[in-house]
Amino acid sequence: SSFDWVQPKVGFTYTQLEGTSQVAPKASVIEFDADKPLRAPSSFTLSTGKMPRIGHAIQFNEETFIQQAQLATNYQGLVPRWDDLFSIITTDTDKLLRGMHNQLNYMAFQIESTGKFAVNATNNPDGLQGIEFDFNIPTLNKKKVKTVWSDANADPIGDLQTIHQYAKDNFLSSQFGVFRMNKATWDIFRVHPKVKQAVAIQLTNGAIASANLSTFAIIDDQVKSYVSALGLPAIEVVDEIAHVQTFDANSGLIVTTPLKCFTDGVVVLRPSGKLGVVECSLPIAFNNPAEPTFTYEGGRMTILQSVSARHKVMEFIAEFTGIPVLNNPKDIV
Repeated sequence: SSFDWVQPKVGFTYTQLEGTSQVAPKASVIEFDADKPLRAPSSFTLSTGKMPRIGHAIQFNEETFIQQAQLATNYQGLVPRWDDLFSIITTDTDKLLRGMHNQLNYMAFQIESTGKFAVNATNNPDGLQGIEFDFNIPTLNKKKVKTVWSDANADPIGDLQTIHQYAKDNFLSSQFGVFRMNKATWDIFRVHPKVKQAVAIQLTNGAIASANLSTFAIIDDQVKSYVSALGLPAIEVVDEIAHVQTFDANSGLIVTTPLKCFTDGVVVLRPSGKLGVVECSLPIAFNNPAEPTFTYEGGRMTILQSVSARHKVMEFIAEFTGIPVLNNPKDIV
C-alpha cells in the first residue's frame, strides 16, 4: 500500500499537513560586522475535512439457518457438523473485513491517480453520492497529452519525457520517483507503434524492417528497460480491481460489478514509496454483552454482532471512519 496507518484520533476531522518548503537556502556572503540575513522558518499548509464513514453488513435470518440445517442432513453420520456450518458464517464475516479494505484501496488509488476521491452512482450505488474529497494537487501539475495514445500518431514516450522534464525544471522530488498507470493504460502504451519501433530498433541494433514491426514480439520488461535506459523513472503497473454489489430490481438478482481502482488514461509521476497516511477516527463502542463488538486493525475497524430473537435475525455490521490523505500533493504530476 502507498499509505500507512496512523493512530486513530478522537473526532471525525482529517488533516492534510503539507510542508511548503523542503529546501535549505544557502548562506549569504556578508561583511564581518554585518547582521546575518534572516531566513524564513519552515512553514506548513493545513487543509481539513470531515472523514467519510464506510461500512456494510451481512444478515442471517431464519431461512438461512433452515438452509444450513438442510445442508447438515446431507452429511454422513447422525450428528450434524455444526462446526462446518459455523465456518460459513465466519467466512462471510471475513468478507466484510476484506470489503472494508477493498474500499480503502479503491479510495487510495483514486486519490493517487486523480488527486481526489468522489462518490457517485457508479462506485457507491447504495450509499452517499455527489460528495468529493480534494487533496490539492496543483493545477499546473496536471498535464494533457497533445495526442491520445490510442492514436498511432501519438508519442507516448515523449509524453513521459515531458512530465519528467517538468518535474526536473520545477525541482520536484517526483523526478527521482516512479511512473504509475493502470493495466489498461499500460496495454495501450506497450503496443503503441512508436513504442514498439523504438524498442525493436534497440533490441535489433537497427536491423528491424518496418514491414516486420507489427509482428515483432516485445515483452513488458523490454519496454520498461528501454524507458529506464532513457534515464526516465521506472514504470509500475497497477492492476487493482474493486467490486460493487447492487440489487437489480428488474431481474431480482444480486449483481457484482468490477471497477478499476486506478483511473484509465492517467499516468502519475510521483515519489517512490509511501504517499501519505490513512487518517481515521477512534470508534465508539457502546458496551452491551448481548451484542458484542469486535475490533480489527488495531482497534480502527469494528464489527458489531446484533441478534434479534423476536425476528430471528443475526446481523454482523462492519464500520470504519477514515480516509487516505496525501502528504505532499505538490510532488505528484
